[in-house]
Amino acid sequence: MMSWEPFENESNLFKDLGLFEAAAHPQSYVIKMPDLRRIGFVEDGSNQDRTVRACAQILETNCGVPKKKLAVTPSAAELLDACRREQCDLLIAPAPFGKNYDRDHACESLGTFIDELLMESELPLLLVRDTLNEAALELLMSGILVPLVVAEPSVFEALNWSFRLLHETRGSIEILAVADESILEEAKHWLDQEDERTFRADHVERALLRDIGGLVAACQRHSTAERTPIRVETRQGSFHTVVLSSLEMQPRLIVCGRKRSHSAPSFHRAMDLVLDSRRPVLVV
Repeated sequence: MMSWEPFENESNLFKDLGLFEAAAHPQSYVIKMPDLRRIGFVEDGSNQDRTVRACAQILETNCGVPKKKLAVTPSAAELLDACRREQCDLLIAPAPFGKNYDRDHACESLGTFIDELLMESELPLLLVRDTLNEAALELLMSGILVPLVVAEPSVFEALNWSFRLLHETRGSIEILAVADESILEEAKHWLDQEDERTFRADHVERALLRDIGGLVAACQRHSTAERTPIRVETRQGSFHTVVLSSLEMQPRLIVCGRKRSHSAPSFHRAMDLVLDSRRPVLVV
């Protein structure tokens, strides 16, 4: 019988091998905090409006930029035009927009207006799903959770925005890398084994750690300069389940990257998190 010493177990061995490979072959990434000139927010007459206003106030204080209330428009495109005119680089909106959807009936939709915003907006969208008091919001927005399954451009953008939102505060960031066996098809470009049937969560986790090594190194360099604490955790399981259970243990603001395409897995992961989270989610 093989001994895993000095490793705790086989899973621990795979994780350490992934970290070693990441360190030995790092990719070069640089955190670039985006411009944030003004924070736009819109109300729809629903019970989420008070939480939307509180989010805008907290971000105005934390980020040191003014907030701007925008008028309700008939279409998402018109609202995004208003954001551009008012130089708003981030938009806060109730979701579902003016409706209280039940997850069993909403299925894959947040309502036409929010669905269109997610598809069309190049701005980050902070979507408010439920009512929260100001104390709960202050606590939630002092920490950020960035979930990922693949080191793709939308993840880099999520991290850029995470550092920007915490630039003036002493908040912390956690990168939650989920080794999800169900995304093997999506992950073929960084899994180097020929036979998919041999893949296990341990192999996925090792490949994931190797893939995100450069990203983690860039975050660690930037966190040192910014004095923003950063933590990296890997877990095995369903992306959706793992992320939501992590929030139950420690409420934080989800900052989730997505590609603006219905065919992109990252779009559906972001959509599912917004649908099932009772707390605000920032989609970039």
